Amino acid sequence: MDWKEYYKQRTVSAQEAAKHIKPGFKIGMGHAVMGATERIIQALADRHEELRDVMISHSLNYSKAPFLNYPESFYNNSMFGAAHFRPAINDGRGYSTARHFSQIPSYQRELNLDATLMIVSTPNKHGYVNVGLSIDYARNLIKSAKLSIVEANPNVPIIYGDTWVKVTDIDYFVESNDPLPVVVQGIPGELEKKIAANIVEYINDGDCLQLGIGGVPDAVLSFMVDKNDLGIHSEMISDGVMQLCKSGNINGKRKNFYPNLVVFTFAAGSTELYEWMDNNPLLLGLEVEYCNDSYTISQNDNMVAINGAVCVDLMGQVSADTIAGKNQSGVGGQVDFVRGANMSKGGRSFICMPSTAQGGKVSRIVPSMDSATQPVTTSYYDVDFVATEYGVAKLRGKTHTYRRDALIEIAAPEFRDWLRDEAKRLYKYVTSKTRIHNL
Repeated sequence: MDWKEYYKQRTVSAQEAAKHIKPGFKIGMGHAVMGATERIIQALADRHEELRDVMISHSLNYSKAPFLNYPESFYNNSMFGAAHFRPAINDGRGYSTARHFSQIPSYQRELNLDATLMIVSTPNKHGYVNVGLSIDYARNLIKSAKLSIVEANPNVPIIYGDTWVKVTDIDYFVESNDPLPVVVQGIPGELEKKIAANIVEYINDGDCLQLGIGGVPDAVLSFMVDKNDLGIHSEMISDGVMQLCKSGNINGKRKNFYPNLVVFTFAAGSTELYEWMDNNPLLLGLEVEYCNDSYTISQNDNMVAINGAVCVDLMGQVSADTIAGKNQSGVGGQVDFVRGANMSKGGRSFICMPSTAQGGKVSRIVPSMDSATQPVTTSYYDVDFVATEYGVAKLRGKTHTYRRDALIEIAAPEFRDWLRDEAKRLYKYVTSKTRIHNL
């Protein structure tokens, strides 16, 4: 059958598409912006009285998620809890599954999914749709799920790379011209700028950058206007990367791996960003199993990974996704990129955070992790640099005593004596000035 005829026959309303979801189905949703299939999701939620035990599995997702209002019909399985999903995870209406971003496709295959929902572009003249802003695991979902239902939307930017799917490989299409969700980037505050300024001293012309989500990575980009020939190999890109590409600071000229290309696996930001990305030959979207593989990352010389954290203990262990036992997000690609940067020739990785929380009442540098409520995201074997507004501590390759000294030095001054006392109690720690301490 001609693909045009196939597409015509398989184009249905959102209500008709939702009727194909049955009780007990396991659904995998598209990622980030491309998971916000609002028409289909609302039509599915409208069937809540007919449905029971439908699992909706996703990582970061920007949909309005009306199904969360019907816990007797739908339950949430999140691998990265966005803000509006956290209450469901933390009060038992949903679940959080720990999975590195690079490993999510293999987990989706293990789930034996019944259906997938996502946004794609409208078909091109050759009978292919483009998965747009979330390359990551889109094609894996379509391939591994028994049933694929997509929103075909002309507002989806066309991205080059691992991005094309045959129309005939998709089961049902719901046409829409709805604007794609805009993800507003916060303006970095003075605190974030101080942390970023400390990190920028370690970034050189020609380095290849990965930037995680948050105020500090955004602030770092704002300091890059004096750097030249930067490269990008990142899981995410947003407006800050676009601006530095436009100004010429990011051009990939010195990259030894995919030179002259901005490599990424998903994007989120402004409408301006989406328009800039459309058919832009500077950009290369790669599937997350490859893009975020630590070995792949390590092929970039001078790889610099910049990620955030909730807290760091005096061993150098990092917790980045949980606060007092309550889910806040997920591991994402933090460990993938920390390890990849560590393996890179000339590579460096930074864990960044303010020194305190709760308006200065709580130190984010803590004596030790409470294993019952504060899981470790990145091990102390992997951590390289830790940065706060008070400085940067180099931990990789250092003794335990040196690490404690260095971390206490970048803690908020009002907590340093307490940290020293706790270190003595827990670790029999005494500050050392011996040669081995200063290795």
